[in-house]
Amino acid sequence: AVCSLREESFAIIASRYPNFKEDLAKELARHRASLRIIKLRLESNLSREEYAKKVGIERTNLSRLESGKKNPNLSTLIELAYKNGYEVDIQLKPQKF
Repeated sequence: AVCSLREESFAIIASRYPNFKEDLAKELARHRASLRIIKLRLESNLSREEYAKKVGIERTNLSRLESGKKNPNLSTLIELAYKNGYEVDIQLKPQKF
């Protein structure tokens, strides 16, 4: 019943907002990236300013990435991952909504 209610709600929204699913997927991906960037910084136990210096970006750009106000490009994500001992692994999965 919950699933059908969710599907019904999405159908209503989609009828009024044709790009809803696409825009929602983009927004969720942006938030996931922001949260992962924040997690990398917190794992380093550095302030935002110290971390920005460590990874070689401006503190204001780091702030925008963490808040979701700026979309990280792939090369930025790869660089952040590399400088923190990670690698980027991109997965394409079916949408769950």
